[in-house]
Amino acid sequence: CSGLRMATIFGAMAVGLVLLIERPWWDKLIILISALPIALFVNVIRIAVTSIVHWAYQGNETVIQQVHDYAGYAMPILALGLLWFVLAILDRLTLTDTDRVAPIYIPGAIPVPRKRGGNAD
Repeated sequence: CSGLRMATIFGAMAVGLVLLIERPWWDKLIILISALPIALFVNVIRIAVTSIVHWAYQGNETVIQQVHDYAGYAMPILALGLLWFVLAILDRLTLTDTDRVAPIYIPGAIPVPRKRGGNAD
């Protein structure tokens, strides 16, 4: 199994993503921190699927080997999908300069002066 090697590769992909995106430093830190749990989670899924197939097809080694190999090919795709999910959550939690609300400007509107002092007309 190459679960540890896949975790290392996924960590390198997360570092590459952090270097390429333009986000605040705390978003980049969250992406880096989330790389290890995502890699471990995907590896656990691979082991679980392989174990279930091994239990179901105990005599058929070719099926077990094929599922093991294809689960290994699916690991990076699933890990990148989960990383995209983390980015989608961060998009909803983080405001950028373009997300801030600007004052409303109505063309032709005249500002109403405020009354000063205590005179009640």
